[in-house]
Amino acid sequence: MHTLFVILNYVSVFIMMGCVVLVATHESSKMQKLALMVCTLLCVCCLGFLIKSEATTADTLIVGQKLVYATVTHGMFLMLLFILEYCRFSIPKAVRWICHGINLFISVSVLTLDHHGLFYVKYWAEDRGGYAELMKEYGPIHTVAVAVFAIY
Repeated sequence: MHTLFVILNYVSVFIMMGCVVLVATHESSKMQKLALMVCTLLCVCCLGFLIKSEATTADTLIVGQKLVYATVTHGMFLMLLFILEYCRFSIPKAVRWICHGINLFISVSVLTLDHHGLFYVKYWAEDRGGYAELMKEYGPIHTVAVAVFAIY
């Protein structure tokens, strides 16, 4: 089952890279640019999942976790913008900048989580049948990130 998951992840990464190249080579509308950014972020997110699935140490698991969380916050917001653009709705620029600022704050917190205890209070790897699993105690910024995910 694990091998199947890894193979599906590799296939999805290559398909998404193909979509990114396809969209990038055409003259782009606003929606195509949003779709390109979403596909690029999803590709990086899948790479994070691949790293996590092949990891054997807590440090490697954290690298994968960083890629996933750093891309998911922006990816979800860009998907929301894509859907709003498709439905011909718009949100004020001030709200967009606030959301981008919150996403940037969460991403920086994730990318520096090994230097502070605000995202994860502590974390460690446990062996689960030959595969490492990241065990963690959540900090306050993780709660903010989950709330932002729910809002999007």
